[in-house]
Amino acid sequence: MYATLCEYTILKAQKADVEETNLGNCRLVRKGERESMNPIPLGIYRHYKGNQYEVVGFAKHSETLEDMVVYKALYGEGGTWVRPLSMWENPIETDSKAVKRFEYVGEHDGSDRQHDLREALRAINSTISKCEKAQLKLAEGTPQHTLTKRRLEAFYIATALIEKELGEEGTIL
Repeated sequence: MYATLCEYTILKAQKADVEETNLGNCRLVRKGERESMNPIPLGIYRHYKGNQYEVVGFAKHSETLEDMVVYKALYGEGGTWVRPLSMWENPIETDSKAVKRFEYVGEHDGSDRQHDLREALRAINSTISKCEKAQLKLAEGTPQHTLTKRRLEAFYIATALIEKELGEEGTIL
């Protein structure tokens, strides 16, 4: 429940474009003048297993008042998460050596948008392939055939729009 409240608070604060909010037990500090108050820099971090995350703010646990890091996954379906700051900063033992759990990569530069578009394109192309195979098994004129045909048309349009967007961003497909 705490994570949900915190996620709601952050989304509400981001929509209002506020510099700082203390709604509920979640505190979000935006980049800018108050950045020096942040226990760690906002931005992109690489987990020791390889995935990347964006730190978007900080919160306090409602029961223990422990400092928490609020972050978003930059892969898969994403999602907003919280983790105790102490876990974020403490090193981990792997293969008999200590490594940082999260390594700071830098500020958010918007490059995850292209990644998200490529992931969406991959998922849509996979779905198109499955729909095309399913359509061959459906009798023409049936509601199932018509629905599959319309879905394919929508997927073809979505693919063209995503490819156009990627092309306009200077990305070679």
